[in-house]
Amino acid sequence: MIPEALKNGIPVIIGTAGGSGANSHVDWTLEIINEIALENALDFKMAVIRAEIDKETIKQKMNQGKLRPLPPAPELSEAELEKTVRIVGQMGIEPFMKALQEGAQLIVAGRAYDPAVFAALAVKKGYDQGLAVHMGKILECACIAASPGSGSDCMLGYLGADYFRVEPLNPARKCTVMSVAAHTLYEKTNPYILPGPGGVLDLNQTKFEQENDRIVRVSGSKFIPSEKYTIKLEGVKKVGCRTVSIAGARDPIMIGQIDAVIQGVRERVDDNFKEAELDYYLNFNVYGKNGVMGELEPANRSVSHELGIIIEAVAATQEIANMICSFARSTMLHYGYEGRISTAGNLAFPYSPSDFKAGEVYAFNLYHLIEVDSPEELFPVEIISSVKEGQR
Repeated sequence: MIPEALKNGIPVIIGTAGGSGANSHVDWTLEIINEIALENALDFKMAVIRAEIDKETIKQKMNQGKLRPLPPAPELSEAELEKTVRIVGQMGIEPFMKALQEGAQLIVAGRAYDPAVFAALAVKKGYDQGLAVHMGKILECACIAASPGSGSDCMLGYLGADYFRVEPLNPARKCTVMSVAAHTLYEKTNPYILPGPGGVLDLNQTKFEQENDRIVRVSGSKFIPSEKYTIKLEGVKKVGCRTVSIAGARDPIMIGQIDAVIQGVRERVDDNFKEAELDYYLNFNVYGKNGVMGELEPANRSVSHELGIIIEAVAATQEIANMICSFARSTMLHYGYEGRISTAGNLAFPYSPSDFKAGEVYAFNLYHLIEVDSPEELFPVEIISSVKEGQR
């Protein structure tokens, strides 16, 4: 992509680099780009826009009343902020536009609003922001917005003064009014208002038209700036370490009373470690019963002839998690339930060893909007005039 783009004068814009857009992911992406540049003897102007935000900046905004939670997140306290190990902000189109204005041929950015990488150049050239952002929303998932959907095929967008058109590049796929309109609702809770950095995408007047067998034309989408420019923050804290054990159950007698078996195992684990006063989380995910939906599963009776059971333990250290998972797995393996015929073991393990150390576990503890004085305030643009500078 990079050599061909440079040859044809097309900027390459990468957002949420490396999958999550933290500094480590940006650095990893830069390493790959430097390898490509060396292998192909390329030299070009590059911009790096990092998205990690330090706690002190967040604390100052909190004290100024410029931080608010996105429901269902709670209000953020300073104590909870201190537990956060990494924070990123979701940048909009403006930092990308600034980098393009400064002549960047390639932009590597941290966490970003998904449509921003598609919309930034178009808005810089004077195209309507609402249409550019809406088109970017479709293009970010490419042929997932086609029929039949695919996560492996590309899509081309054409932006005009008062419309955009989208077309899959694989002839086996088509854009339909249904597929494009449906994807517009992807990851959204409101069918007409789609919030993003600095404003909302208003779809009340949006019109989807089937231009030909494979192309859909969209018009009427509008971007409405918010009174105050806000950025979404995402932060995580470490909650412990995880160990899991995967097993199968085939005994219909056990399957018929699996809830009682799990409850009995829980009680035995609790009783065994009560004097140690350990803080741990123990979960049994039962596939074939309610492994996907959990308590929301509407089917109240399992008809499976076998179950897949994942035993999960999370605790402050890997050693404690290992111990809890091991004891729960062993207890369930030999648990005596009413009507049991075989005492050789209740579970079948597909792997040996049966327990897997899954490492550190993190949970979101910061999912808030932060008010900024300018869209670029949290996202400084670093220009590397020669890619070779990035190797130092």
